Amino acid sequence: MKKEKVSEFTRKISQCNKSGLTLITYEILFAYLEEAEEAHREQEHELFRQNIRKVLACLNRLMETLNFDYEISREIYPLYRFCRDEFGMAMAKNDMQNLEVVKRILKNLHEAFLEVSKEDHSRPLMQNSEKVIAGMTYQKNDLTEIYDTDSENRGFFA
Repeated sequence: MKKEKVSEFTRKISQCNKSGLTLITYEILFAYLEEAEEAHREQEHELFRQNIRKVLACLNRLMETLNFDYEISREIYPLYRFCRDEFGMAMAKNDMQNLEVVKRILKNLHEAFLEVSKEDHSRPLMQNSEKVIAGMTYQKNDLTEIYDTDSENRGFFA
């Protein structure tokens, strides 16, 4: 993943709440999946496997965060397991053929979590992170982000 993309995800994580973190995990998964597809097209088998491993790590993280106190988690878990198994088969066979169904399942779940996150008005997970202010500057078509690093309350408290 390119450095700019990693920085973007890092910034998003520092500003998000619980449901936002789930959405970002999906976005990271899709970014690695895109890179895996590109590596597969270019016949770069090792890079393909590396990216599928990262997709699997994201999927495992999504599985770990399910709260089984809710019935919906018991319904989502088998879908995640199916997707995990299909990604494993794709990596073992070096074949992307069966992943269209998996991508559709994950995109539908992402959309569902996106709708749920609209109702989550909880505070960001990282309370003492730097504040990000984004806006247009005098430069044409350029978005500039300013980070507030002067805060005394930033970081860990002893």
